[in-house]
Amino acid sequence: MYALKKLSWDEDEMLANLEDAILHAELKYDCRDLCGLGIDSLNEVEAAIRNSIGILLRAGLSPQQHFRYVFLTDIESGKTFHNWEMSKLGFLLTLLNIQNNNPQFDRLKIEILNRFLQL
Repeated sequence: MYALKKLSWDEDEMLANLEDAILHAELKYDCRDLCGLGIDSLNEVEAAIRNSIGILLRAGLSPQQHFRYVFLTDIESGKTFHNWEMSKLGFLLTLLNIQNNNPQFDRLKIEILNRFLQL
């Protein structure tokens, strides 16, 4: 007959894992969502993310609630690359912080701000 082994769970670890899962569920956007909007390079996006994280820190908010650095693997090629997952606030903050010379992208920023002002 087989003996059952009771696993001991650390309560703090369980709560930390639950909190992490809840935060992760809110990160619905990523860098790839910005690629079709006229972004020339991921360096622009990463600079905007760093700036956005700085803004959150200065505002007394936790960047972990809005940004997560992840590694992804392409199954076909086996190559690993990094990506950023973002909350809606993190995504919009990043979008507004991207510095480029694309008039279409600048119009998108103005449209976002106009929609906010109409609320």
